[in-house]
Amino acid sequence: MQFSEDTSNYLYKITSIKSGSIVVGGGEHNASLIIIPNALINPWGINSVEELQTTSLLPFIEHQCEVVLLGTGNPCVWPEQSTLVPLFNQKIGVEVMSTDSACRTYNVLLSEGRKVGLGLIL
Repeated sequence: MQFSEDTSNYLYKITSIKSGSIVVGGGEHNASLIIIPNALINPWGINSVEELQTTSLLPFIEHQCEVVLLGTGNPCVWPEQSTLVPLFNQKIGVEVMSTDSACRTYNVLLSEGRKVGLGLIL
């Protein structure tokens, strides 16, 4: 398989996922966090999907994300639909998935130059 050098200049690309932790931007994190291509919000202060509130999602709006991925662990747990209304009102797409899938999808969208935000509940 042919490999190519990663020449992206994004500060916060995910390089490794382990049980209960994630390596992003060269640092290992084991608390919930928000990752945006050029911003890292750590800690996020969310320990479960049930704690997610509309105000928890404001960083995605402030950073003008096109799409937000929420990694909620395994199995995937959906937040209350009403919690996501601020994102919907701003025409921001939302995908809820397992943490591993969210991390992989984030890197793919990042490589495509998309304005993607990732919220991980670890």
